[in-house]
Parts: sequence; C-alpha cells; structure tokens
Amino acid sequence: MLLAIAAALLVYGWPRIVVTTSFVRMMIPFLLAAKERVHDKAHFFMREDKLNIETVLCSLFVETNMDVHLAIFPDLEGRSPEEVATTMFEELRIGGQSHRERGLLVLVDLGGQRFRLQAGYDLEEYFPDSFLSYMIHDHARHFFAAKNPSRALSATVKILTYHIRRAILEGRFATAPAVGNGTMTFLSSGGGASGVVPVAGDAKSLDVSRLPESARESLVAAPTVEEAFRRYLAWTALGVPDPEIGLFPHNTQTYLTTMPLTPVWLDFLRLRDGGHHFEIDERGDYALLYFTDDPLAEPEFFHRAEAGWQLDMVENALWVNDVVGRSRAWCYVPNETPYDKLFADRFFNDDNCVRVRGADNRPIERRSQR
Repeated sequence: MLLAIAAALLVYGWPRIVVTTSFVRMMIPFLLAAKERVHDKAHFFMREDKLNIETVLCSLFVETNMDVHLAIFPDLEGRSPEEVATTMFEELRIGGQSHRERGLLVLVDLGGQRFRLQAGYDLEEYFPDSFLSYMIHDHARHFFAAKNPSRALSATVKILTYHIRRAILEGRFATAPAVGNGTMTFLSSGGGASGVVPVAGDAKSLDVSRLPESARESLVAAPTVEEAFRRYLAWTALGVPDPEIGLFPHNTQTYLTTMPLTPVWLDFLRLRDGGHHFEIDERGDYALLYFTDDPLAEPEFFHRAEAGWQLDMVENALWVNDVVGRSRAWCYVPNETPYDKLFADRFFNDDNCVRVRGADNRPIERRSQR
C-alpha cells in the first residue's frame, strides 16, 4: 500500500495528489500493482535507489501489464540460476497478476558472477531466448565489467520497456487482461538465457575500441542538421563505442565516455531514432529535430559550431525524461537553456506532460485504460 502511494507520488507528482474521486480512480491500478518486485538479498541498493526501481517496475506493470521482478543474491549456494529463477516464478507468482503469464525475472548472482533473464510464456514471442542471450552477452556483460551494474539493470529495463511499447503501438501486444476460464496457472516460467558476467571484473574487459580514421573523418560536424542526424545514425550502426568524434561537441563526448556504449545500446538508439519521419526547426545556431510518426522517439538538439552542426546529446539527457506508467513515453522539462528560450512556442503542456508541438504526440495505451 505504501509502495503504491509512493509510486503515485513519484509518477504523477505532488500537485496532482488530491483526495477526490478522480484520485481514487488514479490510485486503483497502483493498488493492484502494489507488491515487492525488487528482491535485494545482497543489500546491493541504497534504500532510495531500491524505491526508485520499485516505482519504475510498479509503473511498468500499470502501463504494459508486464510483471518484471529483479532479484540480486550474494550467492546461490550451489544452485543454478535456472533452478533459482524457476523456483522464484512459482513462489512469487511472477506474471500471475498480469493475467497473461507476462512475467519477467532479472536474476543476478554476485558470488558466481552470473546473470539470468527468464520470461513467462506470453512474453516469449517478444523476448525469445536469442534476444535474452543477446541482452546478457552484448549488453549486461559490458556494464558489469565497467563496475556499474546499477546502470546495467536500469538500461536493461529501458530497452525491454521500449520493445513492449513498440509492440503495443503496432497492435502486437494487448494490454488488457485475457479472458480465460479462471484456471490460469501462475507458473509463468517459459524461456530464458543465462550468462557469466564480470560483476567485480576489470574495466579493461569493456570494449573500448576506436573507430578507424577513415570512419572518424566522415563523422564530423555537418553542413546541415539533417546530414548531422544521418551521421549520428551511421555512428550507431558501426557498433564501435567511440564517442570522440567531431559530430559531438566536447560536453557530449565527455558525457558518453561516462557510460559504456554497448552494442545493444547502440542498436537500441538506432532502432528508436532511425527509419522515422522527422521535421527540423532551425533558429540561428540552434535546431530542434522532432519525429512526426513515432511517439516513442525523443527530440534531438543540435548546435552550429564553427565547423558545422553537431548533435548535443547532453541536452536530451538533462531535459527529456523517460516516463513509465503514464500515457506518454517521455516528457520535456522546461529549463533556462538557449533551446528552451528559442523554441518556447514549440513546447506545450499535454496532460501534465510537456511535449513538442508538431511531433507525434499520440498517447500510449495503458493496461488501466482497457
């Protein structure tokens, strides 16, 4: 109950919490979703971090009907990750509350340096074993090697959430509970993948390859915003985590060097931002690029330096917030930057979420709306 209230406060904000009929209706999905989803047996997270992750997972259930649990053990005491995951699915009824066997367990064994993703039967179509294995070996392993498992887990949830939202938009993932015969089982353990991850490993195991000079010479500041954006997409397609290119200003290069750019994360950026229709609003030395056919794709910010147009990813990281559990995937945060002042007429409040006027602002269907 307290977790549900905390989730509502964090997701909706204090100003909207008033004791009215609408407030009660708003709270119903959170009350239904109120259950512990972070099982930190190793006391890995600080109290505040644990509450934040609980809030995200609770909100994710409200939005997508997907029951995601995170379990961290100091040691599995001789048991395999597969065995522990199957037992947890049964004992915790993971996925049972979703009414479609939509459980997903992220299990971390710190002692054995093992990582397992296990999905319920109804999620296997969206997260087959090959995809889960790809997430472990090409994503989580790199983050853990860089001694930042917390970011690995957060990024993993972000990628999984994106894929479910994409399926919802394309009509491939129904958010409403299935109509059954009342005999649904809670044994949602379908498929999964495990892998060894260097939880306490050496950061040298992280791929820090540099792009060849021929590629670096083509990824410089561009004469137009559109060309700069296309060079950014080309950079993500190379799969090499080298942010020190002329396309990015110094602040973006510094920002990107603080977070491991795994192959999976680069694929995610390309999938989210590539292949969509977009418009560009250019004003002086600043430009805003927004997408007109995809409500999941976030706006991008560009600045013209002496060498040409560059992509300012720090602006996006600071002022475009991911939102889970609401009808929008992201919200812009008003601030005092030149972008905010120059494009003030572009930003508008849509259902207590600031969006970009002219972009695709379709709401995302939530479980509680069906």
